[in-house]
Formats: sequence, structure tokens, C-alpha cells
Amino acid sequence: MSLDEFLAWEREQPERYEYAGGVVTMMTGGSAAHVTIALNLAVALRHALRGTGCRPFGSDMKVIANDTARYPDVSVTCRPLGDRDDNISAAERNSITSRRHRSSSMP
Repeated sequence: MSLDEFLAWEREQPERYEYAGGVVTMMTGGSAAHVTIALNLAVALRHALRGTGCRPFGSDMKVIANDTARYPDVSVTCRPLGDRDDNISAAERNSITSRRHRSSSMP
């Protein structure tokens, strides 16, 4: 399955999935501690980024880069997003950093 095929398929699914190099993985929920840490990080980033034009997002924002589609715990974009945008795409950005996946298969 290609990334484009995955994105079309995922839109029809009731669950959330990630994609990396042809491998599709169903997402699961996190523990209370995990969710608390991610929320605290997002709030700290929001305060730190105030006035920069950049903003953080939680795990509902999909990040598409390097033949992957992931839902990181926290992501940041500095480009304008419309109210209906549902992903951050590397094709429209200079760089993407995902602390959650730094040690996994995401380059």
C-alpha cells in the first residue's frame, strides 16, 4: 500500500492508524501519565511560541513526512493552517521534529 492509498483508506476507518514505509499500525490510547506529560509539553510549547507565528498541536494532528503518516503526541508548525486542515505535511514545511518517534523508524 502506498502512502496515498493509505491516506484514502484511513479516511474511511473509524479507528486511527499510522503508516510507515508500507506498514500500517492501529493507534492505541496512552496511560494517564503519558497523556499528562504530552498535555504539559503542549501547554509549555504554546507559551514559549507565543508571538512567533508557530503553534503546537496534540495527537489529533497527523504529520506526513518521508513516506510516513503519524500522530505524534505533540507537533509544531509555523505555517498558517486553515480550520479544516487535518495534517501537517513536510512538502509544505521546511522541517518536522517529532520527539516521540526520534528513536523509532521515523528518519
